Formats: sequence, C-alpha cells, structure tokens
Amino acid sequence: MSKAVRYSPEVRERGMGEVPGGKCLSNPSRETETRDARPAPSPLATFTLCGLFKNCLSNLFLSKNCLSNLFCQSLTSNMNCGITKAQNKESRMMIRGKFVVACAILAFAGTVDAELNQDQAERAVETRQSVLHLMGWNMAPLGAMARDRIEFDAARVETNAARLSALSQMMADAFAADTRANDVTTEALDVIWEQPDDFAAKIQNTIDAGNGLVSAAATGDEGAMREAIGALGSSCGSCHDDFRLDD
Repeated sequence: MSKAVRYSPEVRERGMGEVPGGKCLSNPSRETETRDARPAPSPLATFTLCGLFKNCLSNLFLSKNCLSNLFCQSLTSNMNCGITKAQNKESRMMIRGKFVVACAILAFAGTVDAELNQDQAERAVETRQSVLHLMGWNMAPLGAMARDRIEFDAARVETNAARLSALSQMMADAFAADTRANDVTTEALDVIWEQPDDFAAKIQNTIDAGNGLVSAAATGDEGAMREAIGALGSSCGSCHDDFRLDD
C-alpha cells in the first residue's frame, strides 16, 4: 500500500521541489507560460516594412498621376463645353482615347527617370507621335476654315476644339520620357529635355490657346472662333519652330 506524500507549504508555494524517488515536481502553469511565450515583432521592423510598402505605392501612383489627371481634365472640359446629346458619343470616344494614351504612358512611367531600353523608347516615341498626329488631324480642317478654303462649320469647330483642348493637356506626359540616348526615329529635338522649362512654357501656351478656342466656340461667334483658331495655330507653329526638326 502506497503512502501518501505530503509537501511542505514552501514546496507548494514555489511549485517545485524534490520528491521521493528523485522525481521533480514542477508548476504546470509556469510550464505553459514558458511554452507559449513568443518574441514580439520588432516595432522598428514593422515600421520599416510599412514605409517601404508606402514608398512603392507612392512611386507607382505619384510619378505622373496620369489617369486621374486626364479623366478630371476630360470631365472639366466636357462641362465647360456644354456638350449636347448629339456629342455624347464623341465625348465617350474621346475619353476612351485619353484612357488608351494614359495606359501607354503608364507602361513606361516607372522608368522615366531611368535610362530606357529600346522597346520602351520606341513605345514612348509612338505615344507622343500619336498625340501630335491627332492634334494635326483635328487642326487641319479648322485652318482650312480660317483661310476660307472650306465652308465654315461652327459645330465642327466646337467638336474639334474640345478634342484639341484635351490632346494639348497630354503633351507634357507624352514627352516625359527622355529618348536622347536611344536609337529612335523622331523629329523631337534634344532641346526638349535640355531646356524643359522652355518646353513646358510652350505647352502651356498651347493649352491656353486650346481653352480659348473652346470658349470662343461656345459663344457661336464666327469672328471670335476665327481669331481663336489663328491663336492656336500660331502657338503650335511656335513650338514646332523651336523643338521640332525642320522638314
């Protein structure tokens, strides 16, 4: 018959002690606490990871803010132009066109400040040439009207003015990628990136002239529209004189 073992108050208080047979009595609660203990994550490490993640997002979305800027500009121009129901389809097509251009810009926006590889440089040239070709396509009939080569059409002026206003606001982003170090076929002169402030001023003049044409078209005054067409044409020509290779 086994004899009950009694432990002193000190042994019970400490939770461990030597018992007959050389066995050790331990406190189960203390074993559980020790087994479940885990090192807490370092606050510094957590802060650093959060900072890196935030910087990555900032570099991605704040490099140009292309999409948000272009869509806000589109909505503003639509409200200012007083677009009618008959022009809604045209407006939607213009917004989709701006979206495509913005996506093309974002495709290489992350490497704007770095040297471009050949594929990126070629896409950058294609994007900016597309913007300029569309501007020329919309400007050509307006110039013909101003010179009385074709019949003056106020509705056509209003439509093309809205397009030109939107396209002019894409130019700065379209020329953001510096392709001087790449072997590409382009009429863009190096001075565009050598004197960026002068180029930005020319672009702003074109934007202002485009907005002026939009305002003139909204009045329905043919004289005002003709004058505004001339101002926009002069702005485009001035930019070509300084920043485009002579034909």
